This record gives sequence, C-alpha cells and structure tokens, in this order.
Amino acid sequence: MLILLLLSLFFAQPSLQANMMADMAIMLGGQMGASMANQSISAMYANMGSAVAEDQNNINTSSTAFQSYVQKAGKSELKNIFKMFKTAQTRMGKLTQEQTAIMNQMDTYIQQAISLDAPQDDYILDGPSADQLFTLATMFTPKGLTWKNVFPVGNWEYDETTDSFWQMSNAPLMTSQTDPTTQAAAPSADKAPNNSIFTEWITQQSSYEILCEVTLYQVSYPFFVGIIFNKARWISGDASRLQNYRLLGLYGNSSKSIQIGYGEQYTSAASTAATSATAPTTLYPLQQIIKNSASTSQQATLNQAAFTTLQTQPATFKIKIITSPQTTAYKIWQSTTPEPQKFITVTSKNANLYLYHGIGFMAPGAIAQFKIIKPREILFSPSALQTFNAEVKTLLTKGATS
Repeated sequence: MLILLLLSLFFAQPSLQANMMADMAIMLGGQMGASMANQSISAMYANMGSAVAEDQNNINTSSTAFQSYVQKAGKSELKNIFKMFKTAQTRMGKLTQEQTAIMNQMDTYIQQAISLDAPQDDYILDGPSADQLFTLATMFTPKGLTWKNVFPVGNWEYDETTDSFWQMSNAPLMTSQTDPTTQAAAPSADKAPNNSIFTEWITQQSSYEILCEVTLYQVSYPFFVGIIFNKARWISGDASRLQNYRLLGLYGNSSKSIQIGYGEQYTSAASTAATSATAPTTLYPLQQIIKNSASTSQQATLNQAAFTTLQTQPATFKIKIITSPQTTAYKIWQSTTPEPQKFITVTSKNANLYLYHGIGFMAPGAIAQFKIIKPREILFSPSALQTFNAEVKTLLTKGATS
C-alpha cells in the first residue's frame, strides 16, 4: 500500500506544479487587473471631480451674473417706479390746485347767490307758483330745444314759414307803477324784461359766436329789441335768475335817440364806510341800458334814418356776438350796409355768466321778428321743421272744417 502511495505521488507531481503555476498566474493577473482597475477608477474619479469643479464654477459664474442682472434690473425698475410716483405726485398736485380753484370759484358764486345781504325782491317766496309759470310757459315749436314764454306779455309766436320768432304785439316798455316811497304813480321799466322768450341751451364751449337777424316793423318810444345770451337756468324761488344774463340790442329813448345798448347782471360791492355804508345791489341788464350806466365804450350810435320809415319799410339788423368768460365782443349793422370790420369789446363784470348758455329775445315797445343763424346747434332740424309744418296744416284744416 505504501509503495502504491509513493508511486502515485511521484506520477502526480507534474499536475500539482501546473496547478500552482496557474494559481500564481491567477494571483498575478488579479493583482495587475486590480491595479489597472484602480487606475481606471482613479482616472474616472479625477474626471468626475474636474467636471464637478467645472459645473460648480459655471454655477458660481451664472449665479454671480444673475445676481448682477437682478441688481441692475432692480435699480432700473426702482428708478422707473420712483419716476412714475414723482409724475403721479406732480399730476395730483396740479389737479388738486385746479380743483381748489374751481371750488373757490363755485363757493364765490354760491355765496353771491345766497347772500343774505341781497335784496329780498331777488327771491320768489311762492315756489309752486314759479314752477307752474315755468311748466305752462312752453311755446308751440318744432321738436328740439324747448322755448319758454314765462310772462306772456304781448303776443310771442313761432313762425314755421320763416323759422323765426315774432313779437306780434307792441307792449310798452314803460308801465305805471306806484312808488313805494311817495305812493305816487310813476312810469317804470321794471316789468319790461318780462316781454321776452328764451331757451335753456347747454354746451361745453366757453366761447362761441351768436349771429341773429332782427327785423323791426313798429316801435314806440322808448323801446328795446335785443338778444339775451349767457342766461342762467330757471330755478324756482330765485327771482334774480330771471335777469341773470347778458343783453345786447337797440335802445330808443324817449328823445328818439337810437343807441346800441349792452348790459349784464352783476352785484355791486357793499360799502363799509362809516359815512355811507350800503348793502350790495343787484344791477340788471336792461336797467343799465335805460339808465345809460354802462361805460361809453359799450355804446354806439346808429343812423336814425332807418327808424323813421318803419311803418312802410321794415328795417333788418344783424347782431353778431362772440361771448367768452371775460369779455363780450359784438357788432350790429343794418343788413343793407356792409358789416363793420371791428368788434366792440366789453370786459365782463360777472365772469360767472359764462357758465350759462341760455339764449332768448326781448322786445318791449316794438313789433319785431327774430331769426337765429348761429349757433347751429340751437336751430330746429329740417326733419323737425317738416313734421311741424305738416302738424300745423292738419290743425288749420281741422279748424277750418270744425
């Protein structure tokens, strides 16, 4: 048995050596592979580190650039915001100043309108009666602006054939009234402004042109024919508004002298002097014209010859007015003569009148025809005239057959 074991060891030796060599080769290969693997991994880690460092650098650069952009944009936007706020503050300040000026103007006007120092006659105590007068005063005209004849003096009519208004009856300018001081009857022109009609026009224009034709058929001295403009709107209970307007026209006095007369309602300042203290006084337009209280620059004399043949030859005059808050420019000429080149300009004593735009006519002591040419917004439309003409014909037909 021993001999067999030795023989087997002897013959098995080459195979063992081979195995040992293989193991050695494997071991060496493993060590070399591990080394190469380590080198590869190390290189990979190194590359990854470089990439991470580069990315980090890119991130830092981008972050710095972004922060810089944000700072610049923030400064620019802040400047724009500050600029917007400054502009807004400036505009608000300007609007506040304008609003303050308007409020001061309104306050001044209101104080004048409700002043307890104004004459009591400026107010109608019976408001319902005033409302009734105004409601029943509507004239028969085409559809459009409403014309009012509040105090039916004479015979005011609208003529659809000429698109004009007529005072067809001569109602005297002077009427007999009792003097409250002497109790004696005396001629007075206080009621002469009632011989008028008007319409309440509204416009946003503060300055515009008014052009009218006035034809005289008969006059009795004294007389006045003219245009009412910048008339305040009707407020029941406020009698001062009845004559709160500007007035321009032809005035013939008792001496048969014809003049161009201009006046506007205003309130004289109160006097506080110890020797002659007086309350504010309201001066009315026609009152100023009749008393010639307007300055001489507001008057112009006309050719008397045009008024001597009215019974057989009516005289037509043109009245052109440019109204504005501070001034009134006007000219009056006979239609048979050239238009004057220059206006007569009057400085207003009551600038608040430009807030109103009522227009009307006045004709105490005369038979006259009034035709508006401008402003065109006041005129009746062609369709309204056509409809009105048909309505008048229908009424005349019914009246003739009834």
